[in-house]
Amino acid sequence: AAVVDKEAENENVGPDAANEPEPVPAEPAVVSLEEYWAKLKAERSGEPFTLEEIYLRCSELFVAPKVLHYRENFFVRFFGSMVMGERYTETGFAASDTEDLVLEIAPERATENEIYLIFVASVTNCFGDCVIYEDYDYAAHNYNRNMRVQFAYCDGYKEFGFDNAQNYYDAYKSGSCSKFLSRDVISMVKHKIFFVNSYGDLGENRYENFKSEAIANGVNIK
Repeated sequence: AAVVDKEAENENVGPDAANEPEPVPAEPAVVSLEEYWAKLKAERSGEPFTLEEIYLRCSELFVAPKVLHYRENFFVRFFGSMVMGERYTETGFAASDTEDLVLEIAPERATENEIYLIFVASVTNCFGDCVIYEDYDYAAHNYNRNMRVQFAYCDGYKEFGFDNAQNYYDAYKSGSCSKFLSRDVISMVKHKIFFVNSYGDLGENRYENFKSEAIANGVNIK
């Protein structure tokens, strides 16, 4: 009976079943960073994102393999070239700020620098209205030794009737707006994010808390 059952099994399987090729693994998903954020913003219906939420959403991109397209700009290029070096230039510099660079994400070898790079790209490209950079005029020129290697994120400018955070800050610096808004200061050369309150006091490095939360959410940060 066992022999008969085995023959019947072989008939059902067919002579070529054992020689069938292994299924081809699915290609990694291709993700545009700008489209990724556009979808998240649509889901939030205008509700602002905190800087911590932006970082955590960026870190989630590194949980599964994918090919990530992101746009280079002055801030991305500065962090990539100054901190990541060869790892950043493997894909080459973009010819212009409108040209995409590509990052192949493999969760088992995703680095802390790569996540921070995509975080900087997200803030400056997808939340540009909230970015303050005091040396903004240098963005189109060669690097200046005395330039600030940080920029700020401030999403409260609308309450004073400004179109973006830079316009608010310029008005504050000129004295035409007396209200000082709290903001986060983001380093372009280190993994550092500091909160500056309305008195101008610099708090502790918030980045370590962001990183710990991402690890707790299952992101393997090396």
